[in-house]
Parts: sequence; structure tokens; C-alpha cells
Amino acid sequence: MIKLITEKEQTSLFKGLLQDECVQVDTETTGFDPHTKELLSLQLGTSDGTCQYVIDAKEVNISEIPLIKEILETVPSIYHNAKFDLGFLHKHGIYPKEVMDTFLNECIITTGLSQRSLGLDAVAFKYCDAVMTKDIRGNIHREGLTPRVIRYAADDVKFLKAIYDSQMEKVAELGLERTISLESQYVRALAYTEFCGFKLDTEKWLQNDANHQEQEKEAERAVVNWIFDNLPQYREPQLDLFSEDKSVSIKITSTKDMTEVFKGLGVDTTVMFRGKPKDSIESKHLKKFKNEYPLIPIYLKYMEKRKLVTTYGESFLKHVNKGTGRLHSNFWQILNTGRISSSDPNLQNIPSDENIRKCFVADEGNTLVVADYSAQETRVLADMANERNYIEFFKNGDGDSHSMVASRMFSEIEGKPVKVSKTENSDKRQIGKILSFQIAYGASAWSVKDSFGITEKEAQKFIDAYLDSFPDLKKYFEKRKKEVITYGHVTTDEVSKRKIFMDNFDRFSELRDTIKDIYDNGSIPDRGMTREYYTMKGKYERNSLNYPIQSVSASMMKLAGVKVFNHIMQNNLIGKVKIVSFIHDEMCIECPTELASEMANMVQEAMESSARAFCNHVEIPAIPNITQYWEK
Repeated sequence: MIKLITEKEQTSLFKGLLQDECVQVDTETTGFDPHTKELLSLQLGTSDGTCQYVIDAKEVNISEIPLIKEILETVPSIYHNAKFDLGFLHKHGIYPKEVMDTFLNECIITTGLSQRSLGLDAVAFKYCDAVMTKDIRGNIHREGLTPRVIRYAADDVKFLKAIYDSQMEKVAELGLERTISLESQYVRALAYTEFCGFKLDTEKWLQNDANHQEQEKEAERAVVNWIFDNLPQYREPQLDLFSEDKSVSIKITSTKDMTEVFKGLGVDTTVMFRGKPKDSIESKHLKKFKNEYPLIPIYLKYMEKRKLVTTYGESFLKHVNKGTGRLHSNFWQILNTGRISSSDPNLQNIPSDENIRKCFVADEGNTLVVADYSAQETRVLADMANERNYIEFFKNGDGDSHSMVASRMFSEIEGKPVKVSKTENSDKRQIGKILSFQIAYGASAWSVKDSFGITEKEAQKFIDAYLDSFPDLKKYFEKRKKEVITYGHVTTDEVSKRKIFMDNFDRFSELRDTIKDIYDNGSIPDRGMTREYYTMKGKYERNSLNYPIQSVSASMMKLAGVKVFNHIMQNNLIGKVKIVSFIHDEMCIECPTELASEMANMVQEAMESSARAFCNHVEIPAIPNITQYWEK
């Protein structure tokens, strides 16, 4: 039964929802941004799916109906993509306490798989055999609450509880209850973060852009001058006899032209992309040859300055919300690793350049509190592997883990004690730093060699020395690799019990069985078949090392976010204390200056206690910084 609510007096009709075990919730809006777009309707459904209330938000002011706030803040509520709906509810001062989300549930059940459908229509059909039409979705803001739109809106709160119950059967089968609990709580913190946004000093940003444009011109001139001086075939005759400017016949901004230049110098521009060779002069590739070709460092500096202009120039200001004057990034809550991602704008990619960071500020009278985990991923790996040498260092060492790694490695290689520090054998320290990250992510000698410009044999010597220096790590890696090949998924940790499934594992198992049968019959399998098998095996094994580190790191930050948000809620600090960003191992909040010390202590305790929940052997400090801008 569908009931359309167009008058304030009619809201008493759904008072019975206060006694329901849960309420199904959805919204229809005029757009995606709660700060500049409007709520068209709020839909509330009974838990048994027998009645749906469609509240016309054009006629009924949601903010003026205490019953709606009471229901949503006291009765457990189910959504499909709660983060979106919560933003519009926050606009009306509503902050639901217990949230369930069929969208997040499906993300968790299918983490790692590429072939999956997350839309409400797809999951409704999957779990309830219900066919939902979505063909009018794009016209709702123009059409308004016509009879067919009302039915469409009502259907969105008809099946959520049934979907949720069926999903939870699968969750119990997979042992994912704790992951569901963590993500269902964290979505409230993440929705609040999106809603709060991060203030940007636009005037300072434009000043930076003007400086960056000048730096780009200088860097471009350096590239042009080098080509003019060293590659006469590209020189253009100077038409102006009174100008000392040099000119070339190619465009520095043209990838095609610069590829020709680098090829002419002898640079190997070939990379493999989806199994096929192609040319690339991206920074990541050119860095491999920066010590061999003088033009490359000059060109890389130019590309760095160019990116500051093209990505972080005036065009970046389109992301500043017209309603709030702040940046409201869109976060995706669960990647394959369990981490979050950020877009429009991507706050995770903001350069560490101090002048850019100084543009991210707090409102007048407020300050920022920034805290990040110290060596989070390295400490997480040490804890998971119970690696005694790493653990001893983190308990009693000087804090410079990169020097410690390099010292152990090169002592192993050279057969005698080698002292490494930031000032002594610093080149070896850099090798230890890079290698420790690469090995933790499953890198082979083939990929390591390019990082240092060495042979594959020399790279393997580095890897062997590293693993010999940390024997518990080596055992842990082998265990992880065996597990993923056996079960087709990675259970990231024993706290959340998050599972990440390997894509196309059925195909891998089929290849494995077929190859075994062929060998058992005395034949040799097709080369293409074995290549496909070992490619998949290598990818799974790398994932088995990489995913748990990232996942545990993400989960502890999510737990910290839950704790911080709960503190804000419980102390009536909504709107006064804002969470403005979650960036990998870092959290940033904005608060009144007089609360800064109190909030800094609260954030530190939330982060460090969350780390202790996941790590038994290693402490992970998170020292907060009270600052006027987003210091890195």
C-alpha cells in the first residue's frame, strides 16, 4: 500500500514506524549535491514491505516534522547507498543512529570481483526475484511527483529489508559480519565528511596558479633550449634578429613529438599495455632512464610544473561548491583493498607542495587538527607477519626504519656490518626504503630492476638479501601465497575478517586442472595456456601480499573515523567540529580554536586505540598537529 503525504497533518499516519523493527528509507532529489539541490520526496517503508509512505518534500518541510527526525534517529534504518541519502538528511538536521546499507553489503560480498551489479534493481532481482523499472529515474526532477513517479519512489523502499535479510544469510556463510558492522558504522562518518567539505582559499590558489604558470614557462624554455642546442634537426631559424629566444619545430606539449625526440636519443619508450607493446613517455617510465639521458630530468621537471597548471590551476576551482564555498569530494567507500577513494576533486592526490597545501584552510575562528599514522603499512606488515626484527626495531629502535632495513640488507650482501643513516650511505638507505615497499607489494626482480637501473640478477640479490634479513616475513609471504591459490580469496585479518575474492578464479582453477591432466597424460600443455595460468597465478600472489596490508590499514582508519564521529555526535558537536578529509593514513578535522587541544587528544586516542584493535605486537603512533592549513 502506498500513501502520499502532502500535508503536515498527515505525518501522524506513519507514527507506527516508531515501533517497527526497522524502517526502509530512500530519497528522490533534483540532483546529487545536497548543498545546491533539493529534496523532492522522502520515502519511508515498513519493515515487512506492506506499506510505503511517500512524503512530498515540496509540500511538507521535512525539517519541521519532529516525528521524521525521531523515527530516523531512533529506529534502525535500511538504505541502498546510504551515503547519498544521508547527505540530504543532514541538510534537514537529521543524523540517523543505526544504518544498514544493502549497497555496501553487496560491495562487501563481492569485493574483488569485476562482474557484479550493485544497483538496487539488480540486487532486488538477485535476492527477491523482483523486477524494478529504472527508466524514469533521469526525468524525476523535471516530472515531479506524478503517479508513476510516486510508484517508482515507493518501490525503492519496498524490498530493502528482504534484500538485507537474504544478504545477511550470505554474509553469515562467508563470515563477514564484522566487516558489515564496521562499514555500516563508517558510512555515517564518511557521509558527514562529504557533507562538511574542506575550505579552500581561492584567492591564494589563484596566486599560486600565476606562479606555477611562470614556472611552467621557464621549465618549457629549458626543454626547448636543450633540444635546440643538442638536436639541430629540430632547430627553427630565428626570424627575429633582435631576439635571443631559441625555437624548435616540434611542440613540447605534444606526446607524439616528444616520443619521436626520445626515440631519436635512443630511449626505449616501449611499455606493455594489456599484453601489447605501446609507446609511453609518462614520468613513471622515463624515470627509469633519468641518469642516462640529460634531457629526461629537464623534461620531467617541465611535466611536473605543467601538471600543477593543468590539474591544480584555475580549472580546479570548478570543484568549489557554490552553496558552501568548500570542496565536497565524492568518496567511494570500498575498493578491492578495502580502502576508500576520492573524486571530484581527488583529495588523495593533492601535491605535498607547501604553497598548495596552504590553500586548504579552516574557517575564521577555527583551526585544523591533522593526524596521520607513523609508518602505518610497514608496522601493519611487521605485526601481521610477527616479524621479530621489525618488531624489536619498532619497540626499541631510533625510528628510522629505512636505515635499519638498508643496514641489514647490505650487511647481508657484503658479509660485514654496514652502517646506514640519513647522512651515512644515504644512497643505500634510499634503496632500502624503495625495496621494502616494493617487496611488500609482491614486486619481482623484473620490476625492481627498473627502479634502480640495475640488472635483473642484481635486483634478485637485493630481494634475497631483504628476505634473508627478515626470515619471519619470508615465511608469512609464502603462507599468504599458498592460501590465495588454494581458496581463491584473501582473508585480510582476524579482526574484521574481510574477504577479497580473486577475479576469474574459476578460470584459474580450470586451467590448473587442465594443465595437470595434460602433464599426467605425458603431454605438454599449450604455451598460451601456461602463460595465462602463470600470469593469473602471479597476480593472485601479488594481491595476497598487497591486499591485507592495505585492508588492515584502511580498516583501522575507518574504525578511528567511527570513534571520532561518535564523539562528535555524543557531545552535540555536529557542525561545530567537522571531519574534512580521510586520506589513506591521515585524518583531518576542523574545530573552533578553543577546542583544538581537546579534539587533538580525542583524535589521537581514536586512531591509536583503533590501531591496537588490529595490531597485537606493534604500536602505531598518530601524533596530531594543530595547524592553520593542511600540513603534510
